[in-house]
Amino acid sequence: MGKTKKTLLKIVVYIIIFSLLCISESVLHFHGVGLAFLLALIYCREKVVIILPIYVASSLIFAFSIEYLICIAFIIVIICIFKMIHYRIQKQFIMLEINLLLLLCEIPQIVFFAKGIEQLIYIIAGILLTQGFLYICIVFLYPILVRGLKYRLSQKEEIAILIGMSVLAIGLATLNPYDINIYFAIASLIILIGKGLLKEKACFIAIALGIGGCVPNLDINILAISAIMGIVCLIFYGANKYFSALALAVGFLISWHFLVTPITIKVISPVLVGCLLSLFVPQKLYNLLNKYKQIYQGKFALRTVVNRDREAVAIRINYVAKAFEDMRRILVSEQLSGTNEVDCVTNEISMKVCGCCRNREICQIKNNGELYNCIISLVKKAFERGKVTLLDTNVLLSDNCIMLPNLVSTVNECVYNKKEAQIKLQGLMEGREMLISQMGGVSELMQKLASEVNKGFIYDTNLETKIIDTLSYSNVVASDVVVYGKDKNIEEVNLVVREKDSEKNIIPKIISEIINRKMIINSCIYEINNMVSLNLAPAPKFTVCYGECGEAKEDKCGDTRQAVRIAKDKVMFVLSDGMGSGQNAYETANNIIILIESFYKAGYQHSVVLTMVSKLLAFRLKEDFSALDILILDTQTGDIDIIKQGGRESYLYSKNGCEVISGNSLPIGIVADCEPNIQTRKMNKEEIFIMISDGVADFINEDNVSELLSETGYDNPQFVANKIVENAQRLGGNNLDDMTCMAIKIK
Repeated sequence: MGKTKKTLLKIVVYIIIFSLLCISESVLHFHGVGLAFLLALIYCREKVVIILPIYVASSLIFAFSIEYLICIAFIIVIICIFKMIHYRIQKQFIMLEINLLLLLCEIPQIVFFAKGIEQLIYIIAGILLTQGFLYICIVFLYPILVRGLKYRLSQKEEIAILIGMSVLAIGLATLNPYDINIYFAIASLIILIGKGLLKEKACFIAIALGIGGCVPNLDINILAISAIMGIVCLIFYGANKYFSALALAVGFLISWHFLVTPITIKVISPVLVGCLLSLFVPQKLYNLLNKYKQIYQGKFALRTVVNRDREAVAIRINYVAKAFEDMRRILVSEQLSGTNEVDCVTNEISMKVCGCCRNREICQIKNNGELYNCIISLVKKAFERGKVTLLDTNVLLSDNCIMLPNLVSTVNECVYNKKEAQIKLQGLMEGREMLISQMGGVSELMQKLASEVNKGFIYDTNLETKIIDTLSYSNVVASDVVVYGKDKNIEEVNLVVREKDSEKNIIPKIISEIINRKMIINSCIYEINNMVSLNLAPAPKFTVCYGECGEAKEDKCGDTRQAVRIAKDKVMFVLSDGMGSGQNAYETANNIIILIESFYKAGYQHSVVLTMVSKLLAFRLKEDFSALDILILDTQTGDIDIIKQGGRESYLYSKNGCEVISGNSLPIGIVADCEPNIQTRKMNKEEIFIMISDGVADFINEDNVSELLSETGYDNPQFVANKIVENAQRLGGNNLDDMTCMAIKIK
């Protein structure tokens, strides 16, 4: 449909609606219903040049008087002034302005028509009802004109549409040209169209129309007959449109016969016309509207496919994890041969030298195998010294061996080759151990990843509808909601909202109340068409605050510190004290922190991370080692993992005392197979954890920490870190090293 045709169709629809609303005003005996619809259209960004003339013409045609003409003129002036102001400032109307505008436009009504106290009360009551109708109009117009019908209507919007239909039905029921009730013609048409689109929900449309239809004459039979027509559609909601139209006409005849009587051609003709018109509604209209409705419903089928695929991927990841675990197990169970090097080399020499000697048999008989022991002694000396000469041979060997120079040369050669093989074997063993560690870590990581991937969508349409509806009450339009979790345990909620709604603080509050769990906005991704995708995750039970202070001995501090979130509910604090001081120590400590952060963010466990980092550093030609302190805090439980690899003592202080936490492992990077010292604690809000580097620990002890914190308090971690470093500098005098302190507290 072209733009011109759409505009003409829109004008026709507005003429009909404004006309029916003006008729409803005359029935209800108060003005403002049409005005409320006009202002709702303005709020929904409809062009004033189109809707204002239609409103003026409809109002004057159905209720003309000098006083009413003045009221209309005043409305035109006020609306034009407000519209010009907004055109200048380039901003849309807000809800409060529309309410104020409606109130201003109704001032002349009070002036001209409030002749007494009763009339004044009646007008004020009408103004209040008009304000309510304005809100209802905005609620059902906004999804049609602004948001678009491709998103599912909320319950509030559906109720608003039904109320609007009831108000229009008041004006419709008043039209009775030649005693022909046009109401039943339009009502039957709308009910049948609604049945084709909404199936059983057409019953609610029939009741809404019946409520409005019975108002002009206060005839409850109109409501009853309309409800019966809706019930017929409910009973035959699965039938085709021809049978549905016939059933509706029969239902009307039966109900009219028993409730009103008599049945005449004027009574039945409107219903027959409405039923016939419904048969000529093009199927394209139904297909178009059903297409919009299925956009949302189709997402459930998509979720089924996604969940199925996620489960399949989780199974395959588990198989990969098992494969890595099997490889690790095989490598661990396989022991490399540990044969005696001296015996091995001696046997090799005997084969190379004695095996081709012409006196071999004589030597064996004459010396009864003692020469073999002499060769063993010579090989041992070669292993100890690296090389032997003729002077290292004993008397028995020199007197009897006719190939002594060749023997000594062969011993040196074989020992040299054996030592070279030992070096290669040692490298192979180190690489093998690192490979075992990596395979175990990858297996654990894959299992965790499979568990996360297997977390699918929760199918709870009632919950999602409640979220959409509750958000809409606070003027937050959510076009889609996706709930993540497993077995009804909600872990994440994804919302697609308007860009202007994405920063509203009410969103996490509403979601938290609905799912009975405190949620926070975890991420915000901007989508197309001014829509934003919000991811909400459970709020941490504890919030973390920390302070840090560092002083360098030289230009660059050799201590490196970092606080980083490694998972949704895990925060890592790292203090790395590099070897020495200055730039070299800083680079060493910083390299270690970079490696550790990457491994932890990938999801590896403590022992795997530190083992791999230590082995990687051991492979470097340059000597790199660092004293390492790590604290990993779980913000959901308050559990802390304290990992020390050469780090100095840390302190967990509270009013009840100070606990010293020390480790006895070597710094990371010195040897490849050094195991870290790992301890766990439960931290509470009344405690503070203090990590210090070697430069501070040389001058600060448990008594100093306890005395300092008991005097100054420890609510502010930054203040604590500053004070500890200041005291260490004061106590150290001129004999200072790089100094760093980190203080961590939960609230």
